[in-house]
Amino acid sequence: MFAVLVVVSIYLFKRDVSLGYDFNEPDELIVLPDTLHEISGITLGNDNSLFCVQDENGILFQFNTENKEIVREEVFGKDGDYEGVCRVGSVFYVLRSDGVLFELNEQALEVKSEADVPEIGGLKVKKHRLKLDASENEGLCYDDQNNRLLIISREQSPHSHANERQVYAFDLVKNRVSKKPVFSLNPFTGKWKKQSDLLFRPSELAIHPVTGEFFVISSKDHALFVFSPKGKIKKIYLLNPLIFNKPEGLAFLANGDLYISNEGKHEKPTLLFFQYKRSKKKNN
Repeated sequence: MFAVLVVVSIYLFKRDVSLGYDFNEPDELIVLPDTLHEISGITLGNDNSLFCVQDENGILFQFNTENKEIVREEVFGKDGDYEGVCRVGSVFYVLRSDGVLFELNEQALEVKSEADVPEIGGLKVKKHRLKLDASENEGLCYDDQNNRLLIISREQSPHSHANERQVYAFDLVKNRVSKKPVFSLNPFTGKWKKQSDLLFRPSELAIHPVTGEFFVISSKDHALFVFSPKGKIKKIYLLNPLIFNKPEGLAFLANGDLYISNEGKHEKPTLLFFQYKRSKKKNN
Protein backbone atom coordinates (compact mmCIF):
# COMPACT_ATOMS: atom_id res chain seq x y z
CA MET A 1 0.00 0.00 0.00
CA PHE A 2 2.77 2.44 0.91
CA ALA A 3 4.52 1.76 -2.42
CA VAL A 4 1.31 2.70 -4.24
CA LEU A 5 1.07 5.95 -2.28
CA VAL A 6 4.67 6.81 -3.15
CA VAL A 7 3.97 6.33 -6.86
CA VAL A 8 0.85 8.50 -6.63
CA SER A 9 2.74 11.18 -4.72
CA ILE A 10 5.25 11.61 -7.53
CA TYR A 11 2.45 13.02 -9.66
CA LEU A 12 1.10 15.21 -6.88
CA PHE A 13 4.35 16.84 -5.81
CA LYS A 14 6.87 18.52 -8.10
CA ARG A 15 10.20 16.70 -8.19
CA ASP A 16 12.96 18.83 -6.71
CA VAL A 17 16.45 17.45 -6.11
CA SER A 18 18.21 20.77 -5.52
CA LEU A 19 19.18 19.73 -1.99
CA GLY A 20 20.78 16.53 -3.25
CA TYR A 21 17.83 14.35 -2.23
CA ASP A 22 14.70 13.19 -3.97
CA PHE A 23 12.21 13.36 -1.11
CA ASN A 24 9.46 11.94 -3.31
CA GLU A 25 11.33 8.64 -3.64
CA PRO A 26 13.02 7.21 -0.53
CA ASP A 27 15.90 4.89 -1.34
CA GLU A 28 14.66 2.66 1.45
CA LEU A 29 11.56 2.49 3.61
CA ILE A 30 11.59 0.65 6.92
CA VAL A 31 8.36 0.09 8.80
CA LEU A 32 9.27 0.33 12.48
CA PRO A 33 7.93 -1.83 15.32
CA ASP A 34 4.81 -0.59 17.11
CA THR A 35 6.98 -0.02 20.19
CA LEU A 36 8.39 2.99 18.32
CA HIS A 37 4.98 4.37 17.32
CA GLU A 38 5.84 7.69 19.00
CA ILE A 39 9.45 7.82 17.77
CA SER A 40 10.63 11.39 18.24
CA GLY A 41 14.40 11.49 17.82
CA ILE A 42 17.13 9.46 16.13
CA THR A 43 20.92 9.37 16.08
CA LEU A 44 23.41 7.08 14.40
CA GLY A 45 25.49 4.40 16.05
CA ASN A 46 28.12 2.27 14.37
CA ASP A 47 27.60 -0.06 11.40
CA ASN A 48 23.86 -0.72 11.03
CA SER A 49 22.96 0.70 14.39
CA LEU A 50 20.52 3.55 15.00
CA PHE A 51 19.50 4.84 18.43
CA CYS A 52 16.18 6.50 19.11
CA VAL A 53 13.77 7.75 21.74
CA GLN A 54 10.02 8.02 21.72
CA ASP A 55 8.13 10.79 23.43
CA GLU A 56 6.34 8.85 26.15
CA ASN A 57 8.96 6.73 27.92
CA GLY A 58 12.47 7.36 29.20
CA ILE A 59 13.96 4.54 27.15
CA LEU A 60 16.90 4.57 24.76
CA PHE A 61 16.29 2.09 21.94
CA GLN A 62 18.90 0.56 19.69
CA PHE A 63 17.51 -0.44 16.30
CA ASN A 64 19.37 -2.54 13.75
CA THR A 65 18.62 -1.14 10.28
CA GLU A 66 19.75 -4.33 8.55
CA ASN A 67 17.81 -6.85 10.63
CA LYS A 68 14.92 -4.40 11.12
CA GLU A 69 14.62 -5.11 14.83
CA ILE A 70 15.10 -3.49 18.21
CA VAL A 71 18.14 -5.17 19.74
CA ARG A 72 18.35 -3.29 23.02
CA GLU A 73 16.31 -1.08 25.34
CA GLU A 74 17.81 0.90 28.22
CA VAL A 75 15.62 2.74 30.73
CA PHE A 76 17.16 6.05 31.78
CA GLY A 77 14.24 8.04 33.22
CA LYS A 78 10.59 8.20 34.17
CA ASP A 79 7.81 8.58 31.62
CA GLY A 80 7.93 12.01 30.01
CA ASP A 81 8.05 13.97 26.77
CA TYR A 82 11.43 13.02 25.28
CA GLU A 83 12.06 14.68 21.93
CA GLY A 84 15.71 14.70 20.84
CA VAL A 85 18.73 12.42 21.03
CA CYS A 86 22.30 12.68 19.77
CA ARG A 87 25.53 10.76 20.24
CA VAL A 88 28.96 12.18 21.03
CA GLY A 89 31.46 9.33 21.07
CA SER A 90 30.21 6.82 23.63
CA VAL A 91 27.94 9.35 25.34
CA PHE A 92 24.29 9.89 24.45
CA TYR A 93 22.30 13.04 25.18
CA VAL A 94 18.51 13.04 25.35
CA LEU A 95 16.43 16.24 25.43
CA ARG A 96 13.16 16.37 27.33
CA SER A 97 10.75 19.05 26.14
CA ASP A 98 10.85 20.94 29.45
CA GLY A 99 14.56 21.69 28.95
CA VAL A 100 16.11 18.87 30.95
CA LEU A 101 19.09 17.27 29.20
CA PHE A 102 19.96 13.67 30.09
CA GLU A 103 23.55 12.54 29.74
CA LEU A 104 23.80 8.76 29.30
CA ASN A 105 27.17 7.10 29.55
CA GLU A 106 28.17 3.50 29.23
CA GLN A 107 31.06 1.83 27.44
CA ALA A 108 30.24 -0.86 24.88
CA LEU A 109 26.60 0.23 24.72
CA GLU A 110 26.02 -1.10 21.22
CA VAL A 111 25.15 -4.72 20.54
CA LYS A 112 24.73 -6.70 17.33
CA SER A 113 21.69 -8.74 18.33
CA GLU A 114 19.49 -9.53 21.30
CA ALA A 115 21.81 -12.41 22.19
CA ASP A 116 24.67 -9.96 22.81
CA VAL A 117 22.85 -7.97 25.49
CA PRO A 118 24.62 -8.33 28.85
CA GLU A 119 22.58 -9.81 31.70
CA ILE A 120 23.29 -6.80 33.90
CA GLY A 121 22.85 -3.55 32.02
CA GLY A 122 22.28 0.03 33.09
CA LEU A 123 23.41 3.51 32.18
CA LYS A 124 25.16 6.20 34.11
CA VAL A 125 22.62 9.02 34.00
CA LYS A 126 23.28 12.68 34.69
CA LYS A 127 20.66 15.43 34.42
CA HIS A 128 21.33 18.99 33.27
CA ARG A 129 18.47 21.41 33.98
CA LEU A 130 18.95 24.03 31.28
CA LYS A 131 16.24 26.54 32.27
CA LEU A 132 15.62 27.66 28.70
CA ASP A 133 13.36 30.61 27.84
CA ALA A 134 11.03 28.77 25.49
CA SER A 135 8.82 25.77 26.14
CA GLU A 136 8.52 22.61 24.04
CA ASN A 137 12.23 22.16 23.30
CA GLU A 138 12.38 19.50 20.61
CA GLY A 139 15.48 19.87 18.42
CA LEU A 140 18.88 18.58 19.51
CA CYS A 141 22.06 17.98 17.51
CA TYR A 142 25.83 17.78 17.90
CA ASP A 143 27.94 20.60 16.46
CA ASP A 144 31.31 18.88 16.06
CA GLN A 145 33.03 22.00 14.74
CA ASN A 146 32.48 23.75 18.08
CA ASN A 147 32.17 20.71 20.39
CA ARG A 148 28.73 21.68 21.59
CA LEU A 149 25.11 20.64 21.43
CA LEU A 150 22.57 22.87 19.72
CA ILE A 151 19.01 23.09 21.01
CA ILE A 152 15.99 24.65 19.30
CA SER A 153 12.46 25.00 20.62
CA ARG A 154 9.20 24.39 18.81
CA GLU A 155 7.65 27.52 20.31
CA GLN A 156 8.55 31.18 20.22
CA SER A 157 10.70 32.58 23.01
CA PRO A 158 9.22 35.47 25.05
CA HIS A 159 12.17 37.58 23.88
CA SER A 160 12.04 36.84 20.15
CA HIS A 161 9.96 37.88 17.16
CA ALA A 162 7.02 35.73 16.09
CA ASN A 163 8.84 33.98 13.25
CA GLU A 164 12.15 33.50 15.06
CA ARG A 165 13.30 30.39 16.86
CA GLN A 166 16.31 30.80 19.08
CA VAL A 167 19.13 28.27 19.22
CA TYR A 168 21.04 27.71 22.45
CA ALA A 169 24.36 25.90 22.85
CA PHE A 170 25.37 23.41 25.53
CA ASP A 171 29.15 23.51 26.01
CA LEU A 172 30.44 19.94 26.33
CA VAL A 173 33.62 21.04 28.12
CA LYS A 174 32.02 23.32 30.70
CA ASN A 175 28.78 21.29 30.82
CA ARG A 176 26.56 24.36 30.81
CA VAL A 177 24.17 26.04 28.44
CA SER A 178 24.76 29.49 26.93
CA LYS A 179 23.03 32.32 28.79
CA LYS A 180 21.94 33.82 25.49
CA PRO A 181 21.03 32.16 22.20
CA VAL A 182 24.02 31.65 19.91
CA PHE A 183 21.87 32.55 16.92
CA SER A 184 18.24 32.79 15.77
CA LEU A 185 16.58 31.25 12.74
CA ASN A 186 13.86 33.07 10.82
CA PRO A 187 12.83 31.45 7.52
CA PHE A 188 10.41 34.14 6.40
CA THR A 189 12.82 36.72 5.03
CA GLY A 190 13.66 37.93 1.52
CA LYS A 191 11.91 35.94 -1.20
CA TRP A 192 10.59 33.52 1.41
CA LYS A 193 8.29 36.08 3.09
CA LYS A 194 5.40 34.70 1.05
CA GLN A 195 5.73 31.40 2.94
CA SER A 196 4.87 33.03 6.28
CA ASP A 197 1.55 31.18 6.28
CA LEU A 198 3.61 28.24 7.56
CA LEU A 199 4.00 27.84 11.31
CA PHE A 200 7.73 27.04 11.53
CA ARG A 201 7.52 24.90 14.65
CA PRO A 202 10.81 22.98 14.67
CA SER A 203 10.66 19.36 15.73
CA GLU A 204 14.30 18.58 14.86
CA LEU A 205 17.57 20.25 13.94
CA ALA A 206 20.61 18.70 12.24
CA ILE A 207 23.81 19.90 10.57
CA HIS A 208 24.62 18.62 7.10
CA PRO A 209 28.10 17.03 7.38
CA VAL A 210 29.16 18.06 3.85
CA THR A 211 27.73 21.57 3.43
CA GLY A 212 27.45 22.71 7.06
CA GLU A 213 23.87 23.78 6.42
CA PHE A 214 21.21 23.60 9.12
CA PHE A 215 18.30 21.29 8.32
CA VAL A 216 15.17 21.95 10.39
CA ILE A 217 12.06 19.79 10.22
CA SER A 218 8.69 21.32 11.09
CA SER A 219 6.34 18.40 11.53
CA LYS A 220 3.26 20.62 11.82
CA ASP A 221 4.02 22.13 8.41
CA HIS A 222 5.22 18.94 6.73
CA ALA A 223 8.15 21.09 5.69
CA LEU A 224 11.94 21.09 5.69
CA PHE A 225 13.74 24.41 6.22
CA VAL A 226 17.38 24.70 5.14
CA PHE A 227 19.62 27.49 6.45
CA SER A 228 23.18 28.43 5.55
CA PRO A 229 25.91 27.94 8.19
CA LYS A 230 25.38 31.63 9.00
CA GLY A 231 21.65 31.14 9.59
CA LYS A 232 20.32 32.57 6.32
CA ILE A 233 17.30 30.80 4.87
CA LYS A 234 18.16 29.01 1.62
CA LYS A 235 15.28 26.66 0.95
CA ILE A 236 11.81 25.74 2.15
CA TYR A 237 10.82 22.31 0.92
CA LEU A 238 7.24 21.11 1.37
CA LEU A 239 7.18 17.40 2.22
CA ASN A 240 4.52 15.06 0.91
CA PRO A 241 2.32 13.96 3.84
CA LEU A 242 1.66 10.66 2.05
CA ILE A 243 5.34 9.83 2.62
CA PHE A 244 6.11 11.98 5.65
CA ASN A 245 3.27 11.09 7.96
CA LYS A 246 4.71 12.99 10.93
CA PRO A 247 8.44 13.68 10.47
CA GLU A 248 10.21 14.10 13.80
CA GLY A 249 13.78 12.77 13.51
CA LEU A 250 16.83 13.61 11.35
CA ALA A 251 20.18 11.83 11.24
CA PHE A 252 22.99 12.30 8.72
CA LEU A 253 25.70 9.83 7.78
CA ALA A 254 29.18 11.29 7.29
CA ASN A 255 28.78 11.23 3.48
CA GLY A 256 25.53 13.21 3.59
CA ASP A 257 23.11 10.29 3.34
CA LEU A 258 20.05 10.99 5.45
CA TYR A 259 17.57 9.18 7.67
CA ILE A 260 14.20 10.77 8.51
CA SER A 261 11.86 9.12 11.00
CA ASN A 262 8.07 9.46 11.12
CA GLU A 263 5.86 9.02 14.14
CA GLY A 264 3.01 6.64 13.52
CA LYS A 265 0.13 9.02 14.27
CA HIS A 266 -2.72 7.18 12.49
CA GLU A 267 -0.36 4.99 10.47
CA LYS A 268 2.76 2.89 11.10
CA PRO A 269 5.98 4.56 12.27
CA THR A 270 8.55 4.59 9.49
CA LEU A 271 12.23 5.22 8.85
CA LEU A 272 13.10 6.71 5.46
CA PHE A 273 16.58 6.60 3.93
CA PHE A 274 17.77 9.05 1.26
CA GLN A 275 21.11 8.90 -0.53
CA TYR A 276 22.94 12.17 -0.98
CA LYS A 277 23.31 12.58 -4.73
CA ARG A 278 25.41 15.73 -4.89
CA SER A 279 29.04 15.73 -3.85
CA LYS A 280 29.66 19.47 -4.08
CA LYS A 281 27.52 22.36 -2.95
CA LYS A 282 28.31 25.99 -2.41
CA ASN A 283 27.43 27.63 0.86
CA ASN A 284 26.02 31.13 1.00
